Amino acid sequence: MDVWSRDFVRFENLNNDQSYEFIANVKIWSQFSYCQAGGIPLVYEYDTESGYINKTSKYKEVLSSNIQWGLDYLSSYKLENPNTEVPLCKVYYLVTAYLVSGQTEKAWNILDENYSPEKAAEYKAGFLSDLGSLVP
Repeated sequence: MDVWSRDFVRFENLNNDQSYEFIANVKIWSQFSYCQAGGIPLVYEYDTESGYINKTSKYKEVLSSNIQWGLDYLSSYKLENPNTEVPLCKVYYLVTAYLVSGQTEKAWNILDENYSPEKAAEYKAGFLSDLGSLVP
């Protein structure tokens, strides 16, 4: 496995088969902004031919509490700052969680709802660059 994590890692049988999935909480640092997403759980499933491979999108429920936290965080910010543009770092965690869990449309909707079309397009390209192969 090519997994780097300083945070909590564990093996867990998420789908009740005879094989354990490997879950690693990772911190993702943005290359296009100063934002980060810490504590994002990535799920690796064992494949007899390839070894452990990233299958986070198959187990998106593992990220449900992370996504809910991100939604609450964004909602709280917007409530307290109704007439200001949402700073990218206020949505970086949420968009990252959506993307690695295979919920691309929801991720892009967050950007489209909070930024101009030009800025949303720039941020989408930045996220894809940051996350690379983590986006299914």
